Amino acid sequence: LNSIKSNFFDILIFIFAQYTRESFSHCLLQAYDEVNNELSFMKGRLDVNSYITNNLSKGNWHKLSCTYDSFEFDNHFNRIVKYVAKLLFRATESRENKKLLSEILFILDEVSDVFVTYEDCHKVKLNPLFEDFNIILDYCKLFLANSITFSYKNQFKVFAFLLPMEYIFEDFFYGFFKKHQNGKGQIQNLSSQKSDLYLAKLYENNSLVKNNVFNMKHDIYFEHLNRK
Repeated sequence: LNSIKSNFFDILIFIFAQYTRESFSHCLLQAYDEVNNELSFMKGRLDVNSYITNNLSKGNWHKLSCTYDSFEFDNHFNRIVKYVAKLLFRATESRENKKLLSEILFILDEVSDVFVTYEDCHKVKLNPLFEDFNIILDYCKLFLANSITFSYKNQFKVFAFLLPMEYIFEDFFYGFFKKHQNGKGQIQNLSSQKSDLYLAKLYENNSLVKNNVFNMKHDIYFEHLNRK
């Protein structure tokens, strides 16, 4: 994350794109999807209303409006991921993000381009064999809902951001001192993580062996009125 000089939104996009790209390199989701099609033979179940309206009434009695489940790569899950990837590609300013999203879109090239919403994500039922894809689906929900948080009661699975508070605390005070130091010389030589001071000298038989022992690394160092 330190290598991304961008905003928090681009960082979220990066995590989604990197995880999705890596997941697709191991496995692609093919799933049963409900298909409506006109066939010359019976498959699945007959859509009676559509058959009467669009076929029988127009003399195309030999064409059957069938609804059946088909094992497809062009399924609802992949359509959602493709739509979100296209959405984020236009929104991100990061070159690395655009590269990862382009690779995802290339993999999903044969998937249909459809408009999806947050509610469409709830229609996806993933096989337990594809449990890891739930993270991808949850990120799609996050972006489509224009949100950054979800209730844990919904078992929302996304990466946690662990922030080292000791560094944030240290950087806050360093920034505060640096911003408010005046030009009268009360605070001088302000620095963060200063490490050129040592705690002791090493002697053996009253002879100096080593001049600097136990290097100290100060979180914040400054001199006040010529006193350290």
